[in-house]
Amino acid sequence: LQHLKKNYPETTSYTTFIDLDEFVVVSDEYFLEKKESSSGKNGTRQEEGLTTTKSEYYYSSETSKQRPNHLFHLLQDFKSSILGDTCIHIPRILYSAAETPKEFRQRNLPDWIDTDQFDTLRYRYRTCKVKNANIGIGRAKAIIDASSLGLDDMLYDNGNCHRPLKRVCHLRNIYRRYSSIPLGIHHYLGSWESYSFRDDARKGTLRTYDKWFKNSNRTTGGADDEIRPWIVGFVQEFGTTLAQELLKDVGLAAHSKNSSGGGANTTNNQTDISNVLEWRTLNITQVRRGERRRQQRRERGK
Repeated sequence: LQHLKKNYPETTSYTTFIDLDEFVVVSDEYFLEKKESSSGKNGTRQEEGLTTTKSEYYYSSETSKQRPNHLFHLLQDFKSSILGDTCIHIPRILYSAAETPKEFRQRNLPDWIDTDQFDTLRYRYRTCKVKNANIGIGRAKAIIDASSLGLDDMLYDNGNCHRPLKRVCHLRNIYRRYSSIPLGIHHYLGSWESYSFRDDARKGTLRTYDKWFKNSNRTTGGADDEIRPWIVGFVQEFGTTLAQELLKDVGLAAHSKNSSGGGANTTNNQTDISNVLEWRTLNITQVRRGERRRQQRRERGK
């Protein structure tokens, strides 16, 4: 943030702190609840000050989601009403590794798009219902309007992705419902190969095969296509030729034999097996270390 403020003061705006398997989207649930509440279908309490210069449901339409910068325009339009703060906590929801039949996923898409390569198209099932989203995925993540930051705000840099700057990122909305604001974050569990590919410091503790497997087939929250319109808008914006070039290696690991970069000729099954063994070994090592530390503390306490 300091780098952006110093080197790009005129163009710096919203900066978010999310992982590569997370995507900011328009929350259809927010607009659905708002519509049902206004028509008296349920008693959902809505936030105050919901005013926008466009039709209330404009941003949740497929047409809007296909347009460039639609998220930025939504932020601008809603900032004065419910988003407001310099630091906005965006609720997250987890998508499992359960798959919809490919012929269904491919509907209305160009033949050259392989939905197996896109987590956002391949995985449509939520692991939990919207009302329980904060239980199923955990704390919200932050998006910060860097143009509103002062130098004093950035002195408090001992935060994390949930509260990058503790001076402006408050605790009150860190466990908010997925449908509470017009934005949401999709967090994709992905295949075991993609889940275990990153050299993550949490290997053997929080990111284990057993942890992945536990969530991989959950479909409690049902399937949705909330994020799907992006791909059509992308092709429209860049044209077929350039879109094909930009997307040709999406979802392919560097070592994949299908990747244009070449690499080792290792099958996915072999990779999966070796990763399972590696991560389970790491997990066992961590457990044993923990047992040794607990035993040492017990002995010191005698």
